[in-house]
Amino acid sequence: MDLGENDVGHLPPIVKVKERQYILEAQATMMERRAYEVRSAEEKLAIERHDLRYRLQSVAALVQQDDKAAVLEYIGASQKALDETCRQRFCRNVILDAILSIFFDQAREWEITMEPRLVIPDTLPVDATELSTVFANALENAIQACEKLPPEECRTIFTSIAEPRLMFEISASYSGTVKFGPDGLPASEQAGHGIGVRSIMTFAEKHNAVCRFYPGGGWFNMQLAL
Repeated sequence: MDLGENDVGHLPPIVKVKERQYILEAQATMMERRAYEVRSAEEKLAIERHDLRYRLQSVAALVQQDDKAAVLEYIGASQKALDETCRQRFCRNVILDAILSIFFDQAREWEITMEPRLVIPDTLPVDATELSTVFANALENAIQACEKLPPEECRTIFTSIAEPRLMFEISASYSGTVKFGPDGLPASEQAGHGIGVRSIMTFAEKHNAVCRFYPGGGWFNMQLAL
């Protein structure tokens, strides 16, 4: 993962206050979503456990009837129902896993193909809540980059490595021209846009991280190395 340097600059205090508020709001949202997912998974698992005895009785009856095809079909359907109680895990860190789940689920709902290639260490060099906000902003920007493309062309690749240091890259398929401001950062003329980029750069400045944004070959890329 080749990463060039980018000047993060200095953001005014009012922006930093807003970023801290954003982090707190993001944390609350993530924890609420995570709690909902856990409750939902527990409810589905409880139902499956309750129904398991009846399924075993049904399998036993089919075995006695020597109906092997029906047994295999029944077991396959039961396995599928059990698999639906599981959720994809992206990493062991609960906070990062929660934010990744939120945005990957959102991408699937919008028919955006997501390709995670993630190696995230158990011990992070920065606070997980702050890093999750970076992930959230970068993924939100990636999803927005796909808005003008047909579903079959919408694709986002999220790659991260842990050695020699934690680095990640998010690449989103993109159509159009990306404008950059005098500070070398992507600029948007739409009201309310660009806050995510400023949040990421606030994080980079605080932790002396190397960060850059660049387009190329139908992709818009964001890279960050801690």
